[in-house]
Amino acid sequence: MAVPICLEGKSLAWFQWIEGRQPIRSWEEFKDLLLHRFRVSSEGTHYEQFMSLVQEGTVAEYRSALSFYPDD
Repeated sequence: MAVPICLEGKSLAWFQWIEGRQPIRSWEEFKDLLLHRFRVSSEGTHYEQFMSLVQEGTVAEYRSALSFYPDD
């Protein structure tokens, strides 16, 4: 796959990490994974959403909110 020569910085580090965990087998799969990881939603990036978490209820509720985020 020629993808690594087109990536740099965070996207290249992410690609190397994900490729080591689960080899990407198609362009469609790569595109879906890339968009899921880096697309900014109306609520911000995954990092911004994670950093905005505040425990307001029980520890179990907070842990449940944390489990929403992928293992990145």
